[in-house]
Amino acid sequence: MDRRNLTFLDPNDGTAPNETLGFVLAFSVLSLASSASLFQGLWETSRKHYLYNRDSLKILFPWASFVQVLENATLACDVSGLHVSKHWSYIVYALQATVPPSLLLSTFDVTYSIHKTRSVQFCGIVDGQSRSKNPKIVWLLKVLMRILALLLLAIGIVVNFDIIDGGSNPLAGRIGWYYLITESWEDEKSFQALLAILPIGISSIASFYFSIALWRYGTTYSMVVHASPFNPWFSPFFGTIALLGGQFFNARWFPLLSNLGIFVFIESMLLLFMEVNKDMEANTEIVDFLDEICVKRNEQAQVPDSSLKLPEHFTDEEVQSRLQQKRKIQKKASKRNFTVTFSDEEERIMRNDNEAIKDIVS
Repeated sequence: MDRRNLTFLDPNDGTAPNETLGFVLAFSVLSLASSASLFQGLWETSRKHYLYNRDSLKILFPWASFVQVLENATLACDVSGLHVSKHWSYIVYALQATVPPSLLLSTFDVTYSIHKTRSVQFCGIVDGQSRSKNPKIVWLLKVLMRILALLLLAIGIVVNFDIIDGGSNPLAGRIGWYYLITESWEDEKSFQALLAILPIGISSIASFYFSIALWRYGTTYSMVVHASPFNPWFSPFFGTIALLGGQFFNARWFPLLSNLGIFVFIESMLLLFMEVNKDMEANTEIVDFLDEICVKRNEQAQVPDSSLKLPEHFTDEEVQSRLQQKRKIQKKASKRNFTVTFSDEEERIMRNDNEAIKDIVS
C-alpha cells in the first residue's frame, strides 16, 4: 500500500508560503490545545466518583485527546514540508480510526451513568444504582453500543489502510460531505470516501440524542438547579454541531476544520464533566447526610434514652431540687392520668433517703 498524503497541501505545488505557514500554525495550535484537553480530561476523570470507574471515561476519552495531539502535530509537520515516514503514517492511520468509537462510548457511558444515579429513564429504560428492573435490556443496550463502536473502528481501519477492492481514493479521509454532494458517484472510490466520514457521522447522530438527554436531565433532574434551560448541560449539543459541521468541507479545509470540530466536541464534554462533578458531589453530600441520620437513629435505638440518666455535672443541691419537683408532679399524676419517670440515679437517691428516714425513725 502506497502512503497517501496526510493532508491537502503539498509544499511543492506552488502554494503561497504565507498560506502554508497559516495552516502550520493552525495545526500546531490545535495540537497544543488538544494537549491541554488531554490533561484536563485526565484530571476530571480522576475523581473518586463511581461514575468514572468506567474504562471508557478513564481511558478512552483521554485517549481521543491524545490521538488528536499526535494527528495535529503530524499534519503540521507534513504541511511544513518535513518528511513524515511511511511507518509513522501507518501508526497515525491506525490511531485516528480509534477516535470515533472512543467518543461514542465516552458520550454513551457518561449519559447512561448520570441517568442511573437518579433512576431517570434513558433509551426507554430505567436503571437504578442498587438494581435494575430490566437487567437483560440494560445488558443488551451496552452490548449493542460496544458492537457499534467496534464496527466504527473496523470501518476506519478499512478506509485508512485501503483494504477495499477496486482501488483506493487518494482523497478518502481528506474530504467531507461536500465532495459527496458535488461529485458524481462513479466507482468504489466514492464509496470509500463515504466510508471515511461515516464513523464520525454515526457518532454525531448518536451524540445528538445523548446531548438532548443530558440537557433534559440537567434542566429537570440535576441536584444543582439552574435558572435557565440554556445551562452548561446543553454544551454537548453545540459540540456535536461543531463535530458534524467540520465534516462538510472540501479537501482544502477538511483536515483542519474536521479536527477543530473534534476539539470543540471534546471541550464541550469537559464542560459537561464539570457539571457532572458538581451534581455528583451534591448527590454524595445528601447521601452522606441521610446515612448519618440512619446511623444516629440506630444508635439511639440500641442505647437507653440518655434523658433518663442524670447529667454528671449536676450538684447535690440540683439533684434534690429536681427530685422535689418530680415528687410534687407525681402527687398530681394520679389525678390527671399520667406517670412520672425517674432515672436510675434518681431512684437510687430516693431509696437512700427512705432508708435514712427509716433509720432515724427507728
